[in-house]
Amino acid sequence: MKYINLIASFIKGLIWILFSPKETYNGFLRMQYEKVKLKDMGDVVNLLNQFRFRRENNKNTLVICPLIEFAMGLKGSDFNSSILVKWAFKQIGIRGNIYNLESVMSNHKVFISDNKDWMVSNASFVRLDPYNWEEHALKSGWHANMHYKIAKILL
Repeated sequence: MKYINLIASFIKGLIWILFSPKETYNGFLRMQYEKVKLKDMGDVVNLLNQFRFRRENNKNTLVICPLIEFAMGLKGSDFNSSILVKWAFKQIGIRGNIYNLESVMSNHKVFISDNKDWMVSNASFVRLDPYNWEEHALKSGWHANMHYKIAKILL
């Protein structure tokens, strides 16, 4: 099922690119502009501050490509912001993955660096303890009261 959703997201993104060439081109230019500006963590914070959050729905979760994030005007759900953060961290030499936090009430997507030093949840940057990163990630900020469990790596 995981791969079906991934393939469906890819196809939706491809269709969006094909039928929105002007937005895609403008997104490409913006992406290149931001890529040049990204030098350190402060630049990543500034980029994410431009992102506008919306409640998750089927329309804004189709994106798995940072190009489309820029083309759509840097707005969307926690999943969309995690894709943007993953791309931005990669530009400054930090790799990571998008994790799904699950609870009985809801799901939430976050970016966690491979070295387990950083977690980004929406617009919150959290410095993690690499030796106890799972517990620290789940007890940081507003996550503390949500009874989340780190379920799986999405991307």
